Amino acid sequence: MDYKTNVYSIYCLKADTGQTVWVKRMSSPHRIFAPLVYKRKIYFASGSEIRAIDIKTGELLWSVDCGGLITSNPSFTERSLILTVGNGEVRMLDPEDGKVTKRLQFGEQAAPYFVTIRDHIYVATGFKKNIGGRDIAWTKLEAFNVSSGTKLWDYSPQFPGAPSQIVASNGIMFLPAGNYIYAVGTDYYPKIVEGGD
Repeated sequence: MDYKTNVYSIYCLKADTGQTVWVKRMSSPHRIFAPLVYKRKIYFASGSEIRAIDIKTGELLWSVDCGGLITSNPSFTERSLILTVGNGEVRMLDPEDGKVTKRLQFGEQAAPYFVTIRDHIYVATGFKKNIGGRDIAWTKLEAFNVSSGTKLWDYSPQFPGAPSQIVASNGIMFLPAGNYIYAVGTDYYPKIVEGGD
């Protein structure tokens, strides 16, 4: 961003010399997300639009208006470009043309955070739970198959708290919620009984 002129641009530079290959201007974003590079294309979100650019030429390949503010950095699997739209939807797009392939609706003010691993997407959302006449912020983690949209499982922690960005490493999902970080998907203690899960 050039703060003097208020112009936002994406620059493609040569790795060995730093020389500019091309520059692409973009509209003033609500929030700046890092561009995503996948299969010789650059994807970037700005406001309610996501665009695909050819990495060699800077040519705009396609642009899609999502009809609502994009609220996450784009991510991808082998077949889908994934992002959140508004405050309650995770949307999957075809990386070739930007057409919607799946929508996961979580309701207003769910504030979804997600991480993708191979063909699975894990989504943490917030909801209100009434305890003793008070609405308390709570978290739910859900797993979905990206290709089919099928829900695989869900988990809700025992303590209250709104979610933050989830991450995964070595088969363990780390779920920040309220004052706690939950590790989901691992065994902490040796098995007491042989067999079973």
